[in-house]
Amino acid sequence: MPVPPRRSTRGAVAAAIAALLVSPLYALPAAALEGAPEMMASPEVVVPPDVTAPPEVSGSPDVAAPPQITAPQLASASPDEGASPEVTAPPLTGDVSQVQSAAAVAGSMTSSPPTITGSPTMDATLTADPGSWGPAPVSFTYQWMRGEFVIAGATAKTYKLTADDVSEFIRVQVSGSKSGYDPTATTSDGKLIAPGTIGSTLPTISGSPATGSVLTAVHGAWTPAPLPVEYQWFRSGEAVAGATGSTYTLTGADAGATMTVNVTGIRTGYTPATRFSPVTPAVSNVPVRTAIEAKYAQPGVAGLLGTPVGGEIGLANGAQRNYERGSIVWSAAGAVVVRGAMHAAYLGTKATTGPLGFPTADEGGIAGGAYQQFQHGGIFWSPATGAQVSPHGPLRDTYFAYGFQTGLMGFPTSGELGGLKDGGKYQTFQNGTVLWSPANGAHLVFGGMRETYVRSGSENGSLGYPTDREKPVPGGAYQQFQHGGIFWSAASGGQVTLKGAILDAYNSYGAQTGFMGFPTSNELSGLKDGGKYQTFQNGTLMWSPESGAFLVFGGMRATYVANGSENGSLGYPMGRETGIRGGAYQQFQHGGIFWSAATGGQVTLNGPILATYEAFGSESGFLGYPTSGVIGGLKNGGKYQAFQNGAILQSPAGGAYLSFGGIRDAYAQVGLENGRLGYPTSNEYGVTGGVRQDYQGGYITWTATEGGVATFR
Repeated sequence: MPVPPRRSTRGAVAAAIAALLVSPLYALPAAALEGAPEMMASPEVVVPPDVTAPPEVSGSPDVAAPPQITAPQLASASPDEGASPEVTAPPLTGDVSQVQSAAAVAGSMTSSPPTITGSPTMDATLTADPGSWGPAPVSFTYQWMRGEFVIAGATAKTYKLTADDVSEFIRVQVSGSKSGYDPTATTSDGKLIAPGTIGSTLPTISGSPATGSVLTAVHGAWTPAPLPVEYQWFRSGEAVAGATGSTYTLTGADAGATMTVNVTGIRTGYTPATRFSPVTPAVSNVPVRTAIEAKYAQPGVAGLLGTPVGGEIGLANGAQRNYERGSIVWSAAGAVVVRGAMHAAYLGTKATTGPLGFPTADEGGIAGGAYQQFQHGGIFWSPATGAQVSPHGPLRDTYFAYGFQTGLMGFPTSGELGGLKDGGKYQTFQNGTVLWSPANGAHLVFGGMRETYVRSGSENGSLGYPTDREKPVPGGAYQQFQHGGIFWSAASGGQVTLKGAILDAYNSYGAQTGFMGFPTSNELSGLKDGGKYQTFQNGTLMWSPESGAFLVFGGMRATYVANGSENGSLGYPMGRETGIRGGAYQQFQHGGIFWSAATGGQVTLNGPILATYEAFGSESGFLGYPTSGVIGGLKNGGKYQAFQNGAILQSPAGGAYLSFGGIRDAYAQVGLENGRLGYPTSNEYGVTGGVRQDYQGGYITWTATEGGVATFR
């Protein structure tokens, strides 16, 4: 049961709190607990002797605030007393300076191991990622380590690898700091550093492969620069003892052998790299100068070349000496003269370093001009075309397939030219052009085909590159291209047909061998509703996205054109012309055309008149073929159409009715739609002794005895 509180002095309260902080609750003297009711906000509690746990201290251990003191829960209680109350010391209200406070404690940061990004190779730069730290923000410092040792001065977030790091494990230690928290440091896993890789182009050898000549190793470009290199010369694959310089003088021991040189790049921290040059031609036992001088001494050569200009020039795998009007070039093929226009064209292709390589034979005469052979092609010359280069490749192969200059192509009029769309090339000839692309090969375009192709934009136009050679077809020729073809005939010239619905329709009629004949125009666009068309010798193919592609020809075409074609009342054709009894019919978007020899082509438009015509059997019914189109402008906006055996009138109210025979004759006598009867309101129907037809203002009755009699209302 509750114990009445006792009154105590403020000093007694302070003494009790101090005792609680330094002693277990059960060990306090009874005097310390007596007389302190102001400290204990709850009733007095008697603590049993078996409770040994000290009081818990909760709350932030800031120095300025006293700790909250919570008495432990009693271990047990008698059944009639219930659970012992929890005892909590109230906050001090008086002399806080007399209370012992808890000491301040620094916080602990969380962290994850740092990681390293970047290529673990010589000269690469590594970057430290500190990982996840908290609570943010945290300040970082870095220290890079080689194995277990600190790398002096390497305290940035990044670190560029050096030769000392190769084959070592590189780590980074990241230290985090934050006010009020213990400093923390953590270290990444190590990365094993690999040697760098040396890059280079292949070395080459300059100089003449002949005894007495000096070969020079051109080591090429090496990275990283600068990079020291070492040389070793080989004779037919075997190292030449002591030949470790950048030059090598050929001796009699080298005659008949091929030479090569290997160049080795060396740099600390990098794996050494060795590159072999291409082999030279077999070394000649005749000194180059002797060979060139012997060539110059041949009959007529000095007169062709003139006097020497300068001395012998060493080349990669050969040598050269220049003269007033040309050069003598020496290689494994021997000494060869290049002169005049051939020499100028050769220099234009960078001579021995260009696409042709070394000359392999002197200039020789051919039908209509001259020719000189080189390692990788040739040069053709004629008075009309000058000297033009023909290097090995698909363009030259096509030229050869047509018989070179004696075939239909004649002499080349340009060299091989690149820079076309999709990586293409071309070369022009007297009688055509050869075009090449990686996807379509090389093909000749000439004559009328070429003229049409150029007008259409060549490879940049709608056709793209040629995909086959020109082929003869009955009456003309045809050539296939990426996106269509060109048909040519003497009568129609060359016309472009593009892949699509119009070309498909043309082919379905048998192309140029069908009744349509050759095209007489290219495919043309810009029509109404996005349409296109193409004309042929015997008709026109019309196309629109809605209608498709259909042919209009003969009398149908004449009628269609007279009615405005696609811009007229009919719109685009919706089907082929079909034969019907005594004539033909073709369907269009907004009606049709009926044609017969007697009536020609006549337009029937969708609407009440055409519906009535069809209801009475169209051309197979008693009306026969139309003899006019639908004609408007009648009284009050009416319309009519004439047929072989009558007419159909459409009244302003919309009804369309037949008018024929004796009733029509009587109708005409009273003024047709302009008379008192006005427009018909029914077709003929039977009555006793004859037939009758109703009108707005009455009716007409026809009998065999009286003919047609009008009755007015």
